[in-house]
Amino acid sequence: MYLWQKEEWPGFTWKSEEIIGILARTARTEAALIGKMEASGQDAQKALATDAMTEEIVASSSIEGIVFDRSSVRSSILLHLGLKPEHTIPMHRNESQAAAILIDAISNRWDPLTEKRLFQWHSRIFSDNSYWIKESNIGAWRKESMYVISGSMGREIIHFEAPPAERIPFEIGRFLEYINNEQDADPILKAAIAHLWFVTIHPFADGNGRIARIIMEMMLARADAARHRYYSMSGEILKHKDRYYEILERTQQGSMDITEYLIWFLSTMQDAVAVSEASISHTLHKTRVWDKLHPLNLNDRQTMIVNMLIDGFTGKLTAEKWAKICKCSHATAVRDINEMIHLGILLKDSGKARNTAYELSQEFRI
Repeated sequence: MYLWQKEEWPGFTWKSEEIIGILARTARTEAALIGKMEASGQDAQKALATDAMTEEIVASSSIEGIVFDRSSVRSSILLHLGLKPEHTIPMHRNESQAAAILIDAISNRWDPLTEKRLFQWHSRIFSDNSYWIKESNIGAWRKESMYVISGSMGREIIHFEAPPAERIPFEIGRFLEYINNEQDADPILKAAIAHLWFVTIHPFADGNGRIARIIMEMMLARADAARHRYYSMSGEILKHKDRYYEILERTQQGSMDITEYLIWFLSTMQDAVAVSEASISHTLHKTRVWDKLHPLNLNDRQTMIVNMLIDGFTGKLTAEKWAKICKCSHATAVRDINEMIHLGILLKDSGKARNTAYELSQEFRI
C-alpha cells in the first residue's frame, strides 16, 4: 500500500526523540548563515541570493534531466528583480519563466497557495514545451492514472502509483489547507512535509517534482523569515539524486512514520547551508571588487571576462581566447585588453613575448 491508500493518510508521524537534535542543529546552522548575510551589505545579499536562486533553478531542472543555460538563468533572475544583468547574453523563455516562478514563490511567500497559482506555475513551466504533454494537461490537473516507472519494455518496475485522477481536487484541497493555515508544526518540518505530500499526490501529468521543490522553497522562505534565499536545496539533491528517489520511494511505500525521510531532508538542508557558507567569502570579495570596478564603466565583454577571472578561469587568458569567448574580432579583444591594462585591472604575464597571457592585478584577485 502507498501512503495515500492508508486509512491514516495524511496523518504523518515521526519520532520526536530522533528528530529534535538534528532539527535544532539545522535551525542553528541556517540562522547563523542568515545572520551573517543580514549583517553584510545589500549588494552582497543580492549577489549570494542570485547565486542561490540560479543554482536552485538549474539543479531542479537537472534532476528531471532538463538542461538550462546557467548564464541565461542568472540574467533572467536579475531582470525579474529589476537589476541589470552583468553582461548581455541571449535569454530563453524557459529560463525566464522558471526564474519568474521561483521569484514569485519566494517574494510572495505569504500569499495563499491556491489551485489558480499552481496552475499558473505549471503553465509557465510548459509555456514552450507543450509537445511534452497534452495541451489539455497544461495548467490543469492530470486526467489519467499516473505511475512512476523505470526499466525497459517488458521489464518495467513500478516505483509509485499516484492517487486516481478523480481524487486530486479533494487531495489538493487538504494539502492547500495545510500549507495556508498557521499551525504549531515546526516551519522547517512543514517544508519537508509539503514536499513529500505534493509529490505523493502527483497532481499534474508532468512537472510535479519541479513544482514540489518550488513549494519547498516557498515554505523554507517562510521558515527562515529572511529577505532572500541564500542556499539551494536542489543543488544538494542533485548531487545525490539516486538517494533522493530512493528515500521518496521507500517513504511512499512505508508507514505514516516519516522519521527517516525527515532526517534525510534535514541532513540535506545542513549540507546546502554549508555549501553556501563556503561561498560567502568569495561573494563578499566579488562584491568589493565590483564596488571598485563599477565607476570604470566596463563594457559587456570586459565585464564577462572579469567575472570569469574572479570565479576561476581555466588556463591562460590570451587575446585569441578573449576574442573567441566574447565572439569579437582579435582587434577588438586587443583594444579591450589594453584599456583594462591602462586602468590597472589586467597585467601582462611577464616573460611571454609571444602569445601573451593576461591576469587580474593583485588588487582584484581572491
